[in-house]
Amino acid sequence: MVKSSSKRSKASNRSKAQRSQVAERPRRTYRLVLSLTEEEHEAINKYCKRFRSGSKTKARIVRELILSQMVLEYERDQPMLFSEEEMCL
Repeated sequence: MVKSSSKRSKASNRSKAQRSQVAERPRRTYRLVLSLTEEEHEAINKYCKRFRSGSKTKARIVRELILSQMVLEYERDQPMLFSEEEMCL
């Protein structure tokens, strides 16, 4: 019970601007469940402990890693105007 009252007091202490920012965030309605080996799980935990800054959660860190890798793959897969041989000439 004590935890819930402390959450309420923290929420009421937020400024109006902070509350509006929270309201503007997109709702995450889809879940992604992954199965990991013990080594993969330990690696993710170590990474999160090392690079967690501010209020980043493990979920946010993993989301950012997945999406940044996707962007890199999309950039590499873009069609090119010239072939690699033509660019080397």
